[in-house]
Amino acid sequence: MGGLSSGSLKASSRVVERVINRIRAWQLFILSLALRLAADWLHPKWGVYPETLRAGFTLAKRGYLGDPFPLPTGPTAHVSPAYPVLVAAVRALTPSDNTCLQVLSIILAVVTAGNIAALIPVSRALGLPRGSGTNAATIVAIPCYVWIELSPNDATSLSAAAQRGSEGRTDGH
Repeated sequence: MGGLSSGSLKASSRVVERVINRIRAWQLFILSLALRLAADWLHPKWGVYPETLRAGFTLAKRGYLGDPFPLPTGPTAHVSPAYPVLVAAVRALTPSDNTCLQVLSIILAVVTAGNIAALIPVSRALGLPRGSGTNAATIVAIPCYVWIELSPNDATSLSAAAQRGSEGRTDGH
């Protein structure tokens, strides 16, 4: 039984490198979005809501940022207001908590896909070798986001988008 020769490994490596270098941000966005939406659809829905989601529902239903815990505690400074405000806005436009969660899942899927796709132009702006952004996105980011971000319960993808925006500003402006 013959093994792989070093020549065939080098040729395979060059083919893989050419394919990686041809991947564009929009292609990675579509792939990431499809994977994330599929994972959201297959993932069981959460039964216990974290503080940010509860505070957002309270803001939508009662008009104040508060009650982030299972027992009503009143107004709070326990959670940052950005994600609860988004939750409240979506909840105000939807007929139920479940519909709100589905819409938030879609919003966060789009943001997550954007974060992953942004690795390509950010890596180029930072002067990293060609293909490094694609490698990072396909090898590291997609599995991490699929495993971690499968619910509308957390705003990590929004935080990552803010971070990605600040990374893109390398020109001093």
